[in-house]
Amino acid sequence: MGSIIHEALDVINQEIKDAGEISKENIEKIAKDTYYLHGGTDEEFDDYMDSIFDYYNEIGFDITVVDSEVPFSIDRDNYRFNGAIDLIYKNQNGEYGILDYKNTIFKDYNREKYAQQLLTYILALKNDSKYCDIEITEAIEEKVSEKLSKLDKYFIVSENVEAKVLVRTYPYGQKIEVTIPTEYVLLRAEVVDQDLYNAIDLVIDKLEGQIRKYKTRLNRKSKDNKLAFNLASIEPLEEEEEDVLVKTKTITPKPMDMEEAIMQMELIGHSFFVYRDTETDAISIVYRRNDGNYGLIETE
Repeated sequence: MGSIIHEALDVINQEIKDAGEISKENIEKIAKDTYYLHGGTDEEFDDYMDSIFDYYNEIGFDITVVDSEVPFSIDRDNYRFNGAIDLIYKNQNGEYGILDYKNTIFKDYNREKYAQQLLTYILALKNDSKYCDIEITEAIEEKVSEKLSKLDKYFIVSENVEAKVLVRTYPYGQKIEVTIPTEYVLLRAEVVDQDLYNAIDLVIDKLEGQIRKYKTRLNRKSKDNKLAFNLASIEPLEEEEEDVLVKTKTITPKPMDMEEAIMQMELIGHSFFVYRDTETDAISIVYRRNDGNYGLIETE
């Protein structure tokens, strides 16, 4: 029955992707037609329909299908891993998800296996240029340069300040990252939005907010540096809140490799995980990025 469920869900999701929405009645019709087309029997029909509706009761009937049956290939030195992602979707709250169809009962003992499978899908999307690259047109470049020039007034410089800008596209929207390195302070902000031009506006606003929030600290850091901040041009926030340390925790990083560290992070529901790399014996940190992928911080 599993293959029939898989086929029905794929047809239903393609319908959602093409039409933008689907009624419960239409889901039932597609599921029924697919079931009997593939030789389903009356005895198992009710269980089959329950399985179909269980999926949409879990993720919602008003999902936006970003893509379905997404083929991928991961190349390594001595092998190639091919597969397909069943569904990439967006729910009513604007949250993105990856769904793999399973018609077996979920148990704790297979949690690790399924977690590793979904991590593989995330890695595949990260390496797929369809979801990562975007052509930087002259209009986009001009927009970025124009908005970055708004920050000029905040700096007193004897040489040009170089801002590093990265623009990428993902299934869930357009992402822009801006990094402005100085000798003592690193300014960085990133924004994801369906509209790239709106993302550019928002990321500059974010950087301005950082400068205003940390006005006093920035001046203290840069007062003896040739790259100083022009305090007269920085309007402080109406209410500056002091940062308060609310918790201190001491840990002993356990030896493991990066893949195990990612798995441990996901299993405990944290956004980062500190471990001792078994290959380098160095303390490393894996973390979940805002784009859903993973980052690694290595120490020397």
